[in-house]
Amino acid sequence: MATLYIASTETFVGKSAICAALLTQFRAQGRSVGYMKPVSVAVAQTESGAVDQDARLMRELFDLQESPEHIAPVLATTRVIEGVLQGDKPDFRSQLQTAYSAVANGKDVVVLEGANTWAEGALLDLSADQVSDLLSAPVLLINRFRSISAVDMIMSVR
Repeated sequence: MATLYIASTETFVGKSAICAALLTQFRAQGRSVGYMKPVSVAVAQTESGAVDQDARLMRELFDLQESPEHIAPVLATTRVIEGVLQGDKPDFRSQLQTAYSAVANGKDVVVLEGANTWAEGALLDLSADQVSDLLSAPVLLINRFRSISAVDMIMSVR
């Protein structure tokens, strides 16, 4: 089984589109695919509770059977962040590993979508590099090129 973590140095660079393209391509090759957004920092409130919109979209687009709680296991809501800042520290790493095992079960390829930026999730011990290490997932780093100074941003994540 192969896992690939799509991360970025900034928000709105096309991570979701790249994830969707990869999942489509892998499926076209006859591979069973899984998707997960390990850490969600842009959480929306719905009638049924907190959700990650990207994860919900991918679940619908690719008819993924795993539960929303496995596809987006760590929702960094304001309440969660406030709790962590006040000393409450659930075992997010264990929660993530359990969800990943469920998503990866029986799959040929799992695509992981990173949070908005490389550093987001650090408060929960789940920044992009920490998630990549925890799940042994190589990283495809996405960055928007605006000027040559973009190299600084890329080099900062090494």
